[in-house]
Amino acid sequence: MEKFKNIMIEFVIIIIIFCIVTMAALVDLQIKNSDENLKDIQSVQYDLNQNKKNIYELENNIININNQISTLKSNMKSSKGDRDKWNKMASEYNMKIEERDKKASEYEDARKKYYNEYYKYESSKGLMNWIKTVIGIN
Repeated sequence: MEKFKNIMIEFVIIIIIFCIVTMAALVDLQIKNSDENLKDIQSVQYDLNQNKKNIYELENNIININNQISTLKSNMKSSKGDRDKWNKMASEYNMKIEERDKKASEYEDARKKYYNEYYKYESSKGLMNWIKTVIGIN
């Protein structure tokens, strides 16, 4: 009976050592992956900032084009007597409207892309925090 007890104690000690080694290996893997995760997070944050800057630039372009359209429209009203000048302004007005519509479409696409990437980033960040909490790193 004493021999069986000693074998069981040794077996439990071996299992405990195996668990400690396994946990150390998992922590080591997590530390290696944390550098990669940090680089990925920084890359995503940079992309999000670039997309946000692009959205603001498109928004400012649309505002400028709208101001130009308003100016052209008021100039067209004031030059109804001169037909050639009015025709020239009307064609320029139509080109500005097309340009504004194109920029508005680009703006909507950029905005959708930004928000999709932002929500993916936020959801992955939450998942990563949950995993860190479960492992005990956080």
